[in-house]
Amino acid sequence: MNDFIMNYGAGLLVCAVGLFFIIMTYAAHFAGSSGVPLCGGLLIAFGFLLTPKKYLALLCFADPGWISLGYMIYSAMKKQEIEEKFQKIYAERGFAQGRAFEGVQLRVYIHERDEELLYRLYTCSLFELRIPKLYYALCCDEDGNFMVVADRGRKGEVPEILPFEDGMKITAKGDGKKDYTVELSMIVDDISDEEDEQEDGIQNKR
Repeated sequence: MNDFIMNYGAGLLVCAVGLFFIIMTYAAHFAGSSGVPLCGGLLIAFGFLLTPKKYLALLCFADPGWISLGYMIYSAMKKQEIEEKFQKIYAERGFAQGRAFEGVQLRVYIHERDEELLYRLYTCSLFELRIPKLYYALCCDEDGNFMVVADRGRKGEVPEILPFEDGMKITAKGDGKKDYTVELSMIVDDISDEEDEQEDGIQNKR
């Protein structure tokens, strides 16, 4: 008994804590919230490395965080690939890069999810939607016309270049090959305007 405690006691204690974190991560995943990815797996690996049964450290891959890590790496590589394609288009079409439009926001509305996203309007900045899968950037050509560069992330796809129209809609695929409608529009940041007016009024009073 003493030998078992000496050989496995500390390791199994660490593994128990790791198992707790793995269970919490799975529970968080099904609840739609964030867990503690990889923490449980790393603790299990470390715990079994403290015991004579070191090969059991491979049980660390039961942690779903490894899948999330792999997906994050893949997504980063994919986004870099799309970024390079977009940069080539920016150069070929003479799009002005890195221009910010103060007080104006880009509104992205996904109809099927009833989801609205707001971004500061900044030209030639790559945005990504996960559901549906869509990469897009709003650009401005030499004549001051706004254009949208869009890519759905499919292998070998050539990005679309579309004239921007307020309320324009782009169709993209989501989970289960379901079609989603993404609507793009520009809105004036009324809050910023009100703050500017308030600041001007304060300065005038001074």
